[in-house]
Amino acid sequence: MYALDRNLLAQVMGSATPTVVRLSRYDPESFAEKYAGAENVAKWYDPEKAKALIKEAGYDPAAGKKPKVYFDAPALYFGNEKEIAEAIKAMLEDVGFEVELNILERAAHFEQIVEPGNNRDLLLVTLGGGASLVPLFYKCDWWEPTYHVCDPEWDALSDQILTEVDKEKRKALWEKWWEYYLDYAQTVSLMEIDNIYAMSDQFDWTPRADGWMTFRGLKLAQK
Repeated sequence: MYALDRNLLAQVMGSATPTVVRLSRYDPESFAEKYAGAENVAKWYDPEKAKALIKEAGYDPAAGKKPKVYFDAPALYFGNEKEIAEAIKAMLEDVGFEVELNILERAAHFEQIVEPGNNRDLLLVTLGGGASLVPLFYKCDWWEPTYHVCDPEWDALSDQILTEVDKEKRKALWEKWWEYYLDYAQTVSLMEIDNIYAMSDQFDWTPRADGWMTFRGLKLAQK
């Protein structure tokens, strides 16, 4: 968490906004004013703290006793994943980790690593999200090939979010939920990738207010 310079990684990506949470900065539940953007994520980049935590865990990189992590990544998916993975490897090594990086072509990465859950320590992936979905992914009864999270208190908080109909109360629950997310650090969010869409003037289409990309209302333009 503290070893990674998200601002630099977002620059390597080329079209992204750094963040530490798994929701779009346009979602009120993301608390973007606290967790997204260059200034906010800079607070989470602290290599010296990362080095101290490694020593606290009983390792001594200076004496050759380094924690080793295996890191699987795709060569290309949305853009520059290979370069992002190499930058992450350098950042982790800088604070004292030994990193074995395995880069595969996208199809092989999905078939050999992601789909069967053959990741060992670190896995570079691009994840989707949405305020109505994300809490489900970290519940005790959620099954995923690459990870499984089960914290009873966090689980109960997710249930509250998914059943609370008052938006202000639900947002307050989200503030607590992010504390679990960041403390547990099963998923270490790096950035929100900015996708750019274009539409031909031969069509009439009004984007949905909630941001979901569907083409149900797509019609041929009347000329």
